Amino acid sequence: MHSSSLNDEEAATRQYEANESKIKELKEQIEKEDEEYQNHEQNIEELKNRWLEPLDEMIKKINEKFSKFFRDMNCVGEVDLLKDETETDFKKYGVQIRVKFRSEESLHVLDAHHQSGGERRGVSLLCCTSWHYKILIIVLLE
Repeated sequence: MHSSSLNDEEAATRQYEANESKIKELKEQIEKEDEEYQNHEQNIEELKNRWLEPLDEMIKKINEKFSKFFRDMNCVGEVDLLKDETETDFKKYGVQIRVKFRSEESLHVLDAHHQSGGERRGVSLLCCTSWHYKILIIVLLE
């Protein structure tokens, strides 16, 4: 019985050491993957900032021109860059156009429910003109 007890203890010790070794391997793997994840996140942030800041500036300038066109017609118009709250779901990014043609109305997103076809066509034309103006400047500067 004594040798059986020793064999059980040796087996338990070997199992314990194997488990300790596996735990150490897994911790090292977690650390490595966490470091890779952090590097990946940093790369995403750097790439995002490389295009997002200039895009924000361009949309602001387009909005200034677009808003001026609308003020000249005694209306209100805005162009904004839509972003995901976390700014990491790039599928949710987009350009949003809001307009108000009558003083008694509130500002509404440009869509078929709030504006007539003619209003939408007019807004599209003014928006394209605002974008063209900005794009033309970018092309000339480059």
